[in-house]
Amino acid sequence: MRRNSSFRRRSSGASANRTRRSSVAFREQVLGSPSLPAPIQKMLDGIERQLGIRDWSLSTLAAVALSRRAWMVPVLFVLLAGFVIAAGGGGGTVETNFPIALEDYNDPEGGGIGSILASRIAESPFNLVGSLVFLLAICHTFAAAPLTAKAHHIKHHHEEELRKAGKSEEFIKNSPSFKAELFHFIGEVEAIFGIWVIALMVAIIGFYDWSTFKDYIAHTVVYIEPMFVVVIMAIASTRPIVKLAEQIMGKVAAFGQSTTQAWWFSILTLAPLLGSFITEPAAMTIAALLLAKQFYDYNPTPKFAYATIGLLFVNVSVGGTLTHFAAPPVLMVAAPWGWDIAFMMVNFGWKAVIGVVIANILYYIIFKNEFANLKKADSGESADANAPVTLKTHLASRQHSE
Repeated sequence: MRRNSSFRRRSSGASANRTRRSSVAFREQVLGSPSLPAPIQKMLDGIERQLGIRDWSLSTLAAVALSRRAWMVPVLFVLLAGFVIAAGGGGGTVETNFPIALEDYNDPEGGGIGSILASRIAESPFNLVGSLVFLLAICHTFAAAPLTAKAHHIKHHHEEELRKAGKSEEFIKNSPSFKAELFHFIGEVEAIFGIWVIALMVAIIGFYDWSTFKDYIAHTVVYIEPMFVVVIMAIASTRPIVKLAEQIMGKVAAFGQSTTQAWWFSILTLAPLLGSFITEPAAMTIAALLLAKQFYDYNPTPKFAYATIGLLFVNVSVGGTLTHFAAPPVLMVAAPWGWDIAFMMVNFGWKAVIGVVIANILYYIIFKNEFANLKKADSGESADANAPVTLKTHLASRQHSE
């Protein structure tokens, strides 16, 4: 018994020594100093205890990010910035060569990806921090669903506590839980990479300075393509454009008596092909808005709903190959390779049209029974008591107008 106890103490001591050596090695490698100011050292020890970090390896950080303590992960980067500044990383000179161009790295000849990454980290240690930011952003993305579920749980618990305290429904409605709102925000997929841009900003300022970050944002990053996409999607979602597209596709749907099936086939065929002329983002926006009205309002099953949106993504990607100026992959190679509209139509365009039509026909055959279930809703005779309120309101307003 004593021998087992002694063995456990020795094992525990060895584990603690390994942890200390790993932590010191991390600080020596990344910060260039094995020791830190007392306040920051104290903060580090507290974070390690709270998160259960045994060492600062990538595997440990990823495990923490995917655990239920994921909301504490941003603290690591605030702490990391403190490490760097405390270790003298925040100098006052402007870094004019940030980021280093790929051709300027002295990569080892014939080296594998591991040796190349190690060489680039040795040349610019910030590469390690930037990679960590990206890795944790990816981990945060996978943790979005559990974070959102946690937000709903906290919200319901908060509301139940208020009801037990005798509060009115009006008071409960106007007294949201801050913690629930916080979890809901960090669980929003659309906000995750924006959140981690802040971590990247802190890291850049910590390693270099504010001027380097400002120069990188203002003069190095190119915003032309994302700004173009936002503007195109905003224009495509305006009422005149959507109404015009609806009238055009309605003419085709009329050949099928304007049923849900006819609208579904018309939108998934014409909108993707229009992407070759009005750009793929615009085609995606118009198709999504029209599908929401002509298909998703009729409450398809989740399987059918996801299959349709997946088919739309594929069709838009394929349908943008009729011209040389709409699809980004084609646009990048069209000028160097001398591709024009005639070349695209002869070599890719007609194949894209056939591919889109065949894909739609196959999906229609697979989900034919699903369309039959939507038939009653389409004719305004739905007897489904679980139909969404939006559908019932839509049908009631249609009958009233008729």
